[in-house]
Order: sequence, then structure tokens, then C-alpha cells
Amino acid sequence: MSNALATLASPADDIAFYEERLRAAMLTGDLKGLETLLADDLAFVDHTGCVKTKQTHLEPYRAGLLKLSRLDLSDAVVRAAGEDGRVVVVRAVTAGVYDGEAFTETLRFTRIWRRTQGPAGWKLVAGHCSVIL
Repeated sequence: MSNALATLASPADDIAFYEERLRAAMLTGDLKGLETLLADDLAFVDHTGCVKTKQTHLEPYRAGLLKLSRLDLSDAVVRAAGEDGRVVVVRAVTAGVYDGEAFTETLRFTRIWRRTQGPAGWKLVAGHCSVIL
């Protein structure tokens, strides 16, 4: 579990597992893991301001365009949004290759999770990231 979320108390306790699964899936390019964690109705605003659906968010992984070598999380804040929602704000230091170009960026993510019925647990329904200058 990432240090950023491992030490937080509830409501972070119930979402830390899913945040770590998301981090691991992003780092390894685990498409199946990402598909499981992302809600079908995902709305994600990337660091360029583009709104992504689940399918467009996954496209760089599917096409082999995005390979992360670093995804270090810190400064996490987790808030309950009702009984079945969580808001996570976290700082991320990233590095990797996108479409053949190396990059290193420090980002701030806001992620909104929704508890689902059945074995899926929590799903990421919305998110936003900004570059930290």
C-alpha cells in the first residue's frame, strides 16, 4: 500500500486498497485491472484539460503509448461523500514514456470513487489532474 494512504484513518481505510490497486495497474499497464477499477461512466479531465471517457482514458494503455516508470503518491486527503462516495486528493510524482517521449511531471489528482454492489467494490467515477508548477 502506498505510504500516502496507508497511514490515514477512516474513511481512507475503505478506499486505500482501491487507490493502491489503481496505482499498481497504472504502473504495470494492467489493462484488465484498470478496466475493473474504472466506472463505465467515468468522466476524467486530464492535465491538458481534455475530458476523457473510460475508453479514451484507457486508449494510451491499449495502444502501448503510455509506460509509467514512477508513480509516487503523497499528501493524500480523503473525504467521505455520503455513505457510498469518497473524494481523494493526492500529489503524484510521475515519470515514464508517452508516444516515445520521456516525461517527468508532478501532478495533483482529485478522484471520486463510488461504492458498487457486488464483488467489484469501489469504482472510479470521476477525476481531474493538474500539473503542479
